[in-house]
Amino acid sequence: MLLRSCSLQISASPDEVYAMISDVERIPEWSPECVRVVWKGESHTPEVGARFRGQNKYKIMRWTTTCEIQVAEAGSEFAFSTMMGKKELNRWTYAMEARDGGTFLTEKCEQKYDPWFLKPSGWIMGLMKHPEANERGMRDTLDAIKAAAEAE
Repeated sequence: MLLRSCSLQISASPDEVYAMISDVERIPEWSPECVRVVWKGESHTPEVGARFRGQNKYKIMRWTTTCEIQVAEAGSEFAFSTMMGKKELNRWTYAMEARDGGTFLTEKCEQKYDPWFLKPSGWIMGLMKHPEANERGMRDTLDAIKAAAEAE
């Protein structure tokens, strides 16, 4: 189920944008919620199956997620999922399309699995964070990626 999606045009090549986004340790530079990323396991490169841990915050809430890279197609698409064991909870996808001498970048989030025992935390988060805040967070993320890409 698609939860949300945002797009914008960036004055940088798809390869340049991909290199930034696939460097997962840089996520805290542009995410309004993620404050730290560290690689897990043997692989510390953006390849399918590699895992990393993200530390996140929103208002008074703090949480950690384990993420696994699902798609790593240079200059085209980068996707990772928050994981619960081997199950995908949410998939975050960044799709790049060469357009107008730059990149048309789309970020989308899809819910893949919604376990019943996580619903109470979802309700609490829902009380604190409305859908408009999620859309604003994605827009802020894309704006920060755009600013960094165009400055590099």
